[in-house]
Amino acid sequence: MARHGGHAKGRASREERLRVHELSVDASSHCQYQQQHPFANPNIAAHAYVIASVKQDLAIYPPQSVMDKLFTVEDLPPAIARLATRLWTKLKTNT
Repeated sequence: MARHGGHAKGRASREERLRVHELSVDASSHCQYQQQHPFANPNIAAHAYVIASVKQDLAIYPPQSVMDKLFTVEDLPPAIARLATRLWTKLKTNT
């Protein structure tokens, strides 16, 4: 695995992750971070601080009609997950 700055390349350090977590608790601070890194903010109190261009970006905050259609996918049973991994590996390696 490629290493970069003491952690896996592309992965935030523990300190960076803690900072984001701390910002998520304080609405105004979290919103300042969100202005630089636009993403949907689960902190309802922070919505008052979100700039209009972020609020209106449908890729970040989709309309309720889209939200109503979203669903989560449950994990496959371990035996099925292993089989899927083996089959995918065979497909990708052409073996």
